[in-house]
Amino acid sequence: MIIIGILYEGEYDFGPLKKLVEKIFCERLSIKPEEIKFLEFCAYGPTGDKLLPACTFFMEGIILGKPQTDIIVFHSDLDYKEDARAERIKERDSYIQNHPGTHIALALPNPNLEAWFFAEIDSLITYFKFSNGIPYQDIEDKKKRLKNIIREYGDITLTSQDIYTELANHLDIKKLCTRDSNFRYFVDDLINVYKASLN
Repeated sequence: MIIIGILYEGEYDFGPLKKLVEKIFCERLSIKPEEIKFLEFCAYGPTGDKLLPACTFFMEGIILGKPQTDIIVFHSDLDYKEDARAERIKERDSYIQNHPGTHIALALPNPNLEAWFFAEIDSLITYFKFSNGIPYQDIEDKKKRLKNIIREYGDITLTSQDIYTELANHLDIKKLCTRDSNFRYFVDDLINVYKASLN
């Protein structure tokens, strides 16, 4: 059993991140979802200053002499900030330097997680069964745009969080890697971090 801790920003993020990690592990490493257990830590806002408490929860809460998690996924929206990626990498590397044996993969969508849904637009069109393009093209903010689409076209028997998770499940990982460099970085980083955790 692989145990993965996910540090994420808000209530809409955990489900999709969990689903994306499952899909990446299944498609790239032939590891089935039932072979993975997840722990979560919500920052309820930007995650930058939450890395230390989350890692403490994930790694230093020792159970039977073993860390609780094998890998941590550190999610942080870049919000179009030029230096945000370098800051997150520095925070991760600094933590690892002070806590050897910690394995942290970075999920850094720009500007936010919703950008990954719009980058792989075919899945949005298929999921919502749009025939004339995606509505609300006048709304630049991807988070706002997706929430409007869900409110108007989403299945009323599902919560918005459930729809986010279903959308993540519909994403084509290969296509998304070719369309969004931040997602490709996440996939490569996650696989490399997992392989390093085996040593």
